Amino acid sequence: MTTGDAVNSTPKSKSQIAYHWIKARIDDGTFSPGYRLVFGQIAQELGVSTVPVREAVRRLEAEGLVTYEHNIGAQVAMVDESDYQHTMQTLALVEGYAAALAAP
Repeated sequence: MTTGDAVNSTPKSKSQIAYHWIKARIDDGTFSPGYRLVFGQIAQELGVSTVPVREAVRRLEAEGLVTYEHNIGAQVAMVDESDYQHTMQTLALVEGYAAALAAP
């Protein structure tokens, strides 16, 4: 790994660290849809203030991974039922086609 690779691959700010930490837990299912993100708890876990956590959550909100409601807080975005249904229908077609191609 070159020095440039190391610089580009490591988060530079506390906000980026929080962003990558939260996103990784959403991606691996630790934070499932509907999971409430408590800024103070996350900040304590990461050893930072709540400001970088808030910035990270805003970025995740812009990406559609988190929703934020005033007086309620942030939570991992729920799965849209129609998107899920369309995805499953597409998957069924693709799997059926793949099985047909694989059959002798």
